[in-house]
Amino acid sequence: MLLSLIILFSFSLSVSSLLSADPSSPEGICVYDGNQGDPRVYGSLVVWEDWRNGDGDIYQYDLEKREEMAVCAEPGNQTSPDIWGDIIVWYDDRPIEEGREILFSICAMNITSGERWVMRIEDPYATPRVYENIVLFSKSWYDEYSRYGLVVRDLSSGRDAIIPTYSMARDFDIYGKNVVYTTYLGLYLYNLEGRKETTIIEKEGIADVEIWEDRVVWIEGSGDEESAVWLLDLKSGKRHQIMLSERIKGSLELKGDRMAWCEFGERAQIVFYDMENQSLNRIDCDGWIYGPSLSDDYVVWMEFKDWRESLEKGEFVGSGWDIYGCKI
Repeated sequence: MLLSLIILFSFSLSVSSLLSADPSSPEGICVYDGNQGDPRVYGSLVVWEDWRNGDGDIYQYDLEKREEMAVCAEPGNQTSPDIWGDIIVWYDDRPIEEGREILFSICAMNITSGERWVMRIEDPYATPRVYENIVLFSKSWYDEYSRYGLVVRDLSSGRDAIIPTYSMARDFDIYGKNVVYTTYLGLYLYNLEGRKETTIIEKEGIADVEIWEDRVVWIEGSGDEESAVWLLDLKSGKRHQIMLSERIKGSLELKGDRMAWCEFGERAQIVFYDMENQSLNRIDCDGWIYGPSLSDDYVVWMEFKDWRESLEKGEFVGSGWDIYGCKI
């Protein structure tokens, strides 16, 4: 994702101390020349892709211990990280020749034990997700049928389950035995135990799907049109609209009773919706924002504070995309 944003805007070591408990005062987690993006947070650990050394590396920062470290800073680009517990996953674009095929890698690492796993894929770009010891990623089979699907890899057993998606999965997420994903045709739920697919909605323009326990959330609409945030309760089967606004620009996140997304009006904002209290709160940001990620105590996102000045001058101003956050 950061690569595409770099193309759009084409981007001072300063690691913050423990984040402020005031949501009105977001602080820099990593503000460094060279761009940082795609942050994900679990508990007090933040991971992101970092371009300070000229290519993509995976870094982490412990918000409680105030310690930063490189998870993977090998040659080539390591991008699109995700984290759950002790497991971090990412995509590695270094090509590997196996016979007549050129393969790339999905990598996983247990940051406590140091154990690592590598999964070979044909796709030149992929965004993995992780839940406990399960890794989820998209895959294409380039044969005469050009098949598409999702791979569910159990790191404990090394076994794969394949979910056929019939067209390329645009976004996807996993929680427990349920996988949700979008294609250009609509939004779908796949139960791994029953091996059953359920259509949630058949409609174009579905994006940013997330699942947590028995809740599925997604965004409908894109571009300059009004976009809507929707919630589906899997237990009751009831679906209702949370928000409808032309300010909504995606980057939906769901954790527990909270969800968050990005809005752009007079200024950019991270918007929180508390499903328990049915209340909205906002964090004002100074620059262009993307990708909020939530844990119980923190929210983190990527922000390009000097994007307006950079566009006006036709050259990059400031440090580019950086990682920000605050306590919630």
